[in-house]
Amino acid sequence: MSYKKLTAVPKTAEEITGIKGCHDFYGEDEYGKYEYAPSMNAFVLDLKNKRIKFKKTDNPHYDYENRGNGISWLWRKEWLKDIREEVDWSKVPVDTKIIVSDCRDFKTFEKRYFAKYEDGKIYAWCDGATSWSAKSNLVTGWKYAKLAEDNVSESNEN
Repeated sequence: MSYKKLTAVPKTAEEITGIKGCHDFYGEDEYGKYEYAPSMNAFVLDLKNKRIKFKKTDNPHYDYENRGNGISWLWRKEWLKDIREEVDWSKVPVDTKIIVSDCRDFKTFEKRYFAKYEDGKIYAWCDGATSWSAKSNLVTGWKYAKLAEDNVSESNEN
């Protein structure tokens, strides 16, 4: 099972085209017809550069899609910025092997077992224990964590 999610920051029509005041565009290329609708631009403006979830699409004219409020939009890769594949910590099962650190570069790290994800912070069982062997359900929050064979993921801690 995958605990990954794709996130990105969608661009406005003005950012994509470079045309001041642009709010939509359409065209055709080797993949077929495409459209960036005014409703997409309004959605992006409301986001104010917020990162949102996307998933890959099978549609040959587009790369990604996102759904929300009963609406589904299709997006081309170049219409998004800062595309990332991240761990969705809310879906990681308890006792999954993780690597934790308080240093972004992981020069110092600990091997631990995942305990929970709460308020944007990743928690692991203390001293390498698991849910089965932990004493008194003691857990420690960590600033940085990654799955045992994965890239770094940062907690949403300030």
